Amino acid sequence: MSTSLSTADLTDLPRAQERELLLGNGLGGYTALSPLGAPGRRYHGLLVAALQPPVARTVLVGPPMLWARTDGDWLPLFTFEIEPDRFSPQLGAPLREVAVGVGGVTKEWALPTGRLTERHSAIPGANAVLLTFCLEAAATSGVDLLLRLTATAHDHHDALVGDLACATSGVDERAQQGTWRMSSEWPEVQVRCDGGALAVDAGAIRGLFHRHDAARVEADRSDYAVPLRWSVRLEPGESASLLVATEGGGIGRPPADLFAAMAGGGGASLLAESEAHDRDLLARAQSVGDGADAAIGASDELQALVLAADDFLVRRRIPATPGPADPAAPLGWSVIAGYPWFNDWLRDTAIALRGLTLATGRPEIGATVLRSFAPWVRRGLLPNNFPDRVDEMPEYHTIDAPLWYIEAARAHVAATGDRTLGAELLPTLLSIVAAYRDGTDFGIGADSDGLIVGSAAGRQLTWMDAKLDDWVVTPRRGKPIEISALWYRALRSISDWLRDSVISASVADAARLANELDDYADRVRASFRARFIRTEVPWLADVVDGPDGDDLALRPNQFIALGLGGDLIPAAEAQRAFAAADAQLRAPIGIRSLAPSDPAYRGDYDGDRRSRDGAYHQGLGWLWLIGPWADSAFAVHDLTSPEGRAAALSLVTEALAPYRAHLREAGLGTISENATGDAPFTPVACFAQAWSVSELLRIERRVAALRATAQESKR
Repeated sequence: MSTSLSTADLTDLPRAQERELLLGNGLGGYTALSPLGAPGRRYHGLLVAALQPPVARTVLVGPPMLWARTDGDWLPLFTFEIEPDRFSPQLGAPLREVAVGVGGVTKEWALPTGRLTERHSAIPGANAVLLTFCLEAAATSGVDLLLRLTATAHDHHDALVGDLACATSGVDERAQQGTWRMSSEWPEVQVRCDGGALAVDAGAIRGLFHRHDAARVEADRSDYAVPLRWSVRLEPGESASLLVATEGGGIGRPPADLFAAMAGGGGASLLAESEAHDRDLLARAQSVGDGADAAIGASDELQALVLAADDFLVRRRIPATPGPADPAAPLGWSVIAGYPWFNDWLRDTAIALRGLTLATGRPEIGATVLRSFAPWVRRGLLPNNFPDRVDEMPEYHTIDAPLWYIEAARAHVAATGDRTLGAELLPTLLSIVAAYRDGTDFGIGADSDGLIVGSAAGRQLTWMDAKLDDWVVTPRRGKPIEISALWYRALRSISDWLRDSVISASVADAARLANELDDYADRVRASFRARFIRTEVPWLADVVDGPDGDDLALRPNQFIALGLGGDLIPAAEAQRAFAAADAQLRAPIGIRSLAPSDPAYRGDYDGDRRSRDGAYHQGLGWLWLIGPWADSAFAVHDLTSPEGRAAALSLVTEALAPYRAHLREAGLGTISENATGDAPFTPVACFAQAWSVSELLRIERRVAALRATAQESKR
């Protein structure tokens, strides 16, 4: 399977340059370039290594420059954007197809003598990328290839311009290996080929333009050194490979191991390993047993989502107690929130876990994450994110991450039947509930009516968390709707666990505690209905009891509340609220963060950071919200009746179609963070976002399972 761009997509160079390719390596490092091979961002590179996995991501290898010669001049098989919409050199041969699928990225070049296939493959668990070139057997003659590697060294948030001389570079011809190092503060880059010859190169490529950074009014130029070149001759039917690697930060596989594998079986052995990894992912996603397995096997789009999900699951050493990063801590799993700039955020992880692990048939990773996060609960709260450096302490001011963590745990045990894990986690979940009932930091806690309030000034507590200096764009102080809905769900979930004799075996008076939580949940439900269901507007209030009273703005947070289902919101009111919210908030792609009818609405996402932050949760579309939206659509239909189920499936299936098409629109084979609220609904911000991928995959599986159930009922 693959997600591909055709010749028609690739001949419009500016449009092709808008798109992005991503290969994650399981450490937080990645390969990212445009389909043309050019760096559309300063974050782009052939090798962006995670030097302290999954962070300290460093651009070490820039865009490769590939040339081909058949029987005459050298033909450039790359082009760079040097000024807006100006590209050089001109492509020397047609680029027929670019695809992302099993084994990485594939490009098909139409040379005068035959088809040349160029492949880029991530090596799982290594800061490395494999380049493989194959000339079709039907080619009329051989081809000479010249690949010039470019070098840089900077944190991926930065850009490098200026003096680009490598401190060291060299080649061992007998070993078919080469190395370079930009300076003593940066790691050595190591290269090995399985054919042809490496040689020291020289010079620099200056002033390459990054269109995505320019659109964000950020540093938009980079320079690159040219330390090494690789020359190889391919006859028809032959292939050759080049591996580029650096150290693994104490977690990843070292280059020496990869070179040994290459020495034994050539680049083909590493390519086979990459392909086997991806095929195993697809096989596991077709063995979940939820009724959706056949749909995964029949759909290239759903398989693309399965492969995309793997880009976000990364290894990290997670200390057993809250504190700075520790290189000796146990090795666990975490979730990169989004590429290219986010690290692992715990709210995003908790939301994404269902789609990234349960929907892909990898529950053991989800269990590891849930276990490793539990000791990090402090006074009922989870950290915003893990520290990047050994001298950093985690920050705790997210009101919803602990509640999403409880929901992730509930969903995991419900899907897997792993009651042993439930028993391990129950004390932690009870501590979260106790802290929220009694009150904890940042004014977070239950009010006298049982609803959860977050009252800290100057803090962004909910997922609508844009903040620039002292400006909290969407403070939502008071009682946000989705927080009390998640709170209600948590109370009912833990009550159910307390009534399970296996899960609650170590809890004294479990039955009494369950009754207490149910009584408390009844009070929360009554308060929720009294406060959030309004007569002034057909939708649900967004925040009540804020500093300025109740906020009736039409926002998508009610989809979270509606989508959790259960008996929190009466059916008639839920149907009315869904219809009103759906009419204004659902765009062709993305769920708007504020209704266009609101005077504060922003349908754009332009300009500098202040301008963009001002739109981030004030109208910008969020693709992850397709999950809560679809859950809401199902919740307001009677899925037990054929008519209700058919109506819900029709509505959701129609809404999902643009998301499938989006797999070819920004990050090839993945799902963006955002789209503008106004036409043309342009993808913006991160081109690959964990919860966007995970929620779409989760809902696609739910749709497929419901369809399978409907078909079975007809037999």
